[in-house]
Amino acid sequence: MTDDLTEKQKRRQVQRIHDALFEVLEEGKGDNPTLVSMKDEYMEIFNSHLPVKVEMKVEELEEKILACVKEIMLLLIEVDDAINKDYGKLVVYYLLMQLITQNLSVREVKPSFDDMMYG
Repeated sequence: MTDDLTEKQKRRQVQRIHDALFEVLEEGKGDNPTLVSMKDEYMEIFNSHLPVKVEMKVEELEEKILACVKEIMLLLIEVDDAINKDYGKLVVYYLLMQLITQNLSVREVKPSFDDMMYG
């Protein structure tokens, strides 16, 4: 369980996940941040579940996100079996939500039927 982890253990878990998910493209110095990119195998999983320019309902988006987290976690645990599965799911979910919110556009879609009862 995630409640059983100390703050120090949580930091180590985040570092393990970060090391497995991302590759450093450019080391930062001084005020320049380090440039990282998600490794190709994880980006492929993300793109397979959440392709660009595909419209979906909120419920479908939720299902896709959960499936993506599950598949990424399976690969992460293969790479580093010391990753805590429960805590890892939370961290991966958080990271995916960050990616999605940066790239997601939302629009309201009206029902295809015209019924006065529904406004």
